[in-house]
Amino acid sequence: MLCAGARWGGNGAQWRHQPKTFNNNTPVFADSILRINVQPQAYYNNYRPTVLTHQKATTPKSNFPFSRPLQKSEVISARNCYSSLQTHMTPAEHWNNAYTKKDTTKVGWYEANPETSIAVIAAAVAPKDWQDISCIDVGGGTALLGQKLIGLGVRHMTVLDISSKAIEIAKTQTTQQHQDAVIDWKVGDVTTFQFKQSCYDVWHDRAVFHFLTGDEQRKKYLLNAASAIKEGGHLIIGTFSLKGPTQCSNLPVVQYSHETLQQVVQNHAPEFEYQSHFYKTHTTPAGSLQEYVWVTFKKKQCCVGTSI
Repeated sequence: MLCAGARWGGNGAQWRHQPKTFNNNTPVFADSILRINVQPQAYYNNYRPTVLTHQKATTPKSNFPFSRPLQKSEVISARNCYSSLQTHMTPAEHWNNAYTKKDTTKVGWYEANPETSIAVIAAAVAPKDWQDISCIDVGGGTALLGQKLIGLGVRHMTVLDISSKAIEIAKTQTTQQHQDAVIDWKVGDVTTFQFKQSCYDVWHDRAVFHFLTGDEQRKKYLLNAASAIKEGGHLIIGTFSLKGPTQCSNLPVVQYSHETLQQVVQNHAPEFEYQSHFYKTHTTPAGSLQEYVWVTFKKKQCCVGTSI
């Protein structure tokens, strides 16, 4: 699908294209205009299907190297529109850019002390000792949770993030507190990463799941979690509540109640049983309030997830 720089105007957006190619690599008018009929707020919140209408340029055809113009109407999903607005950045590129340009202690999700995460993990694994559990922090980025858990005695700690830049920064900030405890740093997309089966007692996710706006993404995530978590292990997800933000880091998010999150998880991974939930308000470095819903699930005994 074509893409170019965009600007909002009136009730929608307008793209003015430089010479590009269509889906079948056929050149199109150099000054073609596509108008997108969508309200910006509705676009960000709902991913509604959108119709793009093509208006032919008035310049004679002979001045353009093309085989045919665009069809008068092309229907695309709002997610493709969003990709166009983001200049075709991949998720990894987006987050690398974010961690390159921003002070990691100023981003909205920063916590100087991840006490909520530690408390919910402790409640899930009790009465086990910290040294007896293996934990993965999904989307851990530059968060301090891995270091804090090692300080408490965890010997098997993994941090996964899609951003290589975030992992690079995190490594430089890590202080080795126990010679026999090393953080296993991994770079990858949680929906496609190849996890070892039955590897973790705890899968912790603070502020990743709400970025998965497509049902297929959520399915892949949950199948991977079901495969990677041990029988009797715990899936812990902290995500924006219905009172939380509608976007984060200029990306749209999905808001949840504990009921809707439970429904999504058990629809795709029925081996997870609901255990508990609570709501917690996070104060960003800028002073904004963001409400999260935290839900803990336990993987049933004698159930094996299917890796994808």
